[in-house]
Amino acid sequence: MLPTAVAGRLAVGAAVANCAAVIAWIETVLGVPLADALAAAPELGDPVAVSHLLPERGPTADAGALVAGLRFHHGLRDLARALLTGVAGALRELLDRIERESGDIGLLVASGSPDPAWAALRAAAYERPIALLDADPTALGCIALGMVALGEAAGAEAAAASIPVTAQRVEPDRERAGVIRSLRERASYPWQATG
Repeated sequence: MLPTAVAGRLAVGAAVANCAAVIAWIETVLGVPLADALAAAPELGDPVAVSHLLPERGPTADAGALVAGLRFHHGLRDLARALLTGVAGALRELLDRIERESGDIGLLVASGSPDPAWAALRAAAYERPIALLDADPTALGCIALGMVALGEAAGAEAAAASIPVTAQRVEPDRERAGVIRSLRERASYPWQATG
């Protein structure tokens, strides 16, 4: 936990090295644009993936990516969607760890997504809504602190409240969330994957 610009408020942060890197790999190596990979929702018969193309901190540091349940009828889009679902699952695992430290988080706030389907996949994986800001949250924080430093606002909360920000709320699809939960369970034991 880290201190914030607001007295008494702490921030908990976490990162996944394999989020943007996996998206870039899918688009450049597999040649599947993000929108095409997410054109169809995940299905129970999809392959499952642990999307560690880059090392992560922890016990899976050098494991590499794993894919299970790949069949003849699956194509590049199915593989790409499985990798993205694996990334969303890794993000959910981080969220679970953060909640163990900080308590329940009802709404997640993020910067806008390159594709609405990516936000929908993440909301389903998190099983809670996401508020997609129309601006980068880090940049907004810097603007707020700059306003305080220049005497334009009495404090960080007042500065943040004065910055016009719009957000699109993305609700989790319950059916998709159930499919992703099942795929995550299969990914925990890829050698037993069926489908």
